[in-house]
Amino acid sequence: KVRVVIDYGLRRQLVYDKRRHMSCLMTTWVSQASAKQRIGRTGRVFEGVAIRLFTKQFYETYMAEFDPPEMQTAPLEKLYVNVKHLSAKLPEYELPNGERRKRTPKELLLLTAQPPEMSSIDSSIEVLDQLGALTDRSEGAELTVLGYLMMSVPLDVHLCRLVIFGAVLGLPCEGLVIASALSVQDPFTLPSHLIIKDPR
Repeated sequence: KVRVVIDYGLRRQLVYDKRRHMSCLMTTWVSQASAKQRIGRTGRVFEGVAIRLFTKQFYETYMAEFDPPEMQTAPLEKLYVNVKHLSAKLPEYELPNGERRKRTPKELLLLTAQPPEMSSIDSSIEVLDQLGALTDRSEGAELTVLGYLMMSVPLDVHLCRLVIFGAVLGLPCEGLVIASALSVQDPFTLPSHLIIKDPR
């Protein structure tokens, strides 16, 4: 029963911050397609009003027509680790020359509907190798213990390394607490109603 939609034209998008080497939520402008979709939230059952807090010229000039595919904006490290694990379980396929072999993780990623750029895949492999999640940078590299941990823990790849080093050094609780604290948004930027339950 939404009667009025007020569209600021902004959204929170998960992007990879190269400076911090972590995924973070950043405020960005929505695409024209997203702005049209927001209008559709009102007026379904009865008449409604949609108010856009940006000009038509800004909408037509500066907003992209469609959102970029998430695979082209999100970090690929965790996805690559999962695809690496999956590629070992998939059956072999036959090449045009008659040879049979399994698909590599790069080939599987390039088969997606909106594949990531090859440079992004290569940089994610380099990061995983530096972190110790892969045995080397080649396509035939194996996953290490850290690589398997990255698949099972919902943390950024750098924080997974912190957790495993905490366990190796005999400080598993401290490593988990620090990684958990680093994985959440800064409490000083959270909306106050999420922190203060009772304002009295």
